[in-house]
Amino acid sequence: MVTVSEQPPAGMTITSMSGTGWTFNSKNLTATRSGALNAGTNYPAITLGFALASNAASLLTNTFTVSGGGAGNTLNNTNTMVSSVLPGPDLAVSKTTNSTYQQGGS
Repeated sequence: MVTVSEQPPAGMTITSMSGTGWTFNSKNLTATRSGALNAGTNYPAITLGFALASNAASLLTNTFTVSGGGAGNTLNNTNTMVSSVLPGPDLAVSKTTNSTYQQGGS
């Protein structure tokens, strides 16, 4: 069995996990599958949906760890991905007028 574990940084919440042939545990943020992986081949991709907190850092480091599968070299089983978070649009609305108003008028 092969297990991929997801460790999101503070400010990031995983909202969905999907991928052909994988079994997902959303509580533990893991994906597992059985079956041999032949040399020179890959398992299907895992796709994550996520939400960012309004106070999330501008750089987020996401960590993924693969375990199981009988791998002899476990030194390369962890991968990190650094993502830049761009600020959202400013949705504040303001209006300026150059009109003249008189007391008691409209």
